[in-house]
Amino acid sequence: MILTLDCEGSAHLTSESLDRPLNWAENLAVKIHRAICKKSRRLNRQLIQMHNQLHELEKSHASESYQLSTEARKRIASKLNQLGEN
Repeated sequence: MILTLDCEGSAHLTSESLDRPLNWAENLAVKIHRAICKKSRRLNRQLIQMHNQLHELEKSHASESYQLSTEARKRIASKLNQLGEN
């Protein structure tokens, strides 16, 4: 696997590495592939950048509280009551 990793496999493992730690063989295979493949290095940078931006966005929205308006709550309650009657 270490010397036979293609771009598709490298992309998959790079994406996986954002969710879980890669084992030593996966990590070595990706590093070797990135050393020789410009496209995979670029993909790695882009995935890390998107991952970081999504985390920042998630942090900024976590502090906001989302609440329904009184009118929306009444509409939902009315629909639920109608469904319960049927």
